Amino acid sequence: MKDRLLKWLNGALGQREETHIPPEEEQWPEDGLICAPDYDESVHDPTCRVLVSPGDQITAGKLLAELEMSWHLYEIISPSCGVVDEVLVTSGDYVGPGEVLIKLSRIG
Repeated sequence: MKDRLLKWLNGALGQREETHIPPEEEQWPEDGLICAPDYDESVHDPTCRVLVSPGDQITAGKLLAELEMSWHLYEIISPSCGVVDEVLVTSGDYVGPGEVLIKLSRIG
């Protein structure tokens, strides 16, 4: 019960726990592109909040961006380790289904 309460409180304060993805489950995104999910066209004005910058080195499970859609918050996490090459949207932008948000490159 205490753990659930702390997890809820951290979420309410914006202190999100990073998702852990074991190395054997990492999946490199096609062409290194991180895209908005496909969603129903009935969703009105989905806005993006970008949480990374070009040059950031990221781990698998790192929160990259958040999409606010119809009172829901959709988290975009990195499926693999890498470096942010380019951020193609700005916080506050409206994004379409499948729109490319971030471009990653492999480390090394």
